Amino acid sequence: MKSKMFILMVICLFTYFCSSNCDSEMDDIEGRYGKAEEESSYSSEGYYSETWWYWSKGVSYTFTWGSSIEGDCDMSTYTFDPISADATAEQKAGVKATLLNRQISLKGIY
Repeated sequence: MKSKMFILMVICLFTYFCSSNCDSEMDDIEGRYGKAEEESSYSSEGYYSETWWYWSKGVSYTFTWGSSIEGDCDMSTYTFDPISADATAEQKAGVKATLLNRQISLKGIY
């Protein structure tokens, strides 16, 4: 009975410390910047992505994990000129488009 309990405890600890999500990274960012001014998420067949926007600080963080990331958390940071947290949807879309174009340009270099 004791050996079964020990094995179960080891499995639980392994699952906790080897989790395939970004809880630790998210806790760190939220501890530094507070709650995001906007969040968006996407998931598909074991792949997860969540983006936190800090519009007034000029930074966003995208956390990805799941099957295509091989169980690890991948965190990307994007910076931009700060705008008001209550900016229009069009203004926010403009920032997102600029960041996407920047990513495409950088990938074209390599």
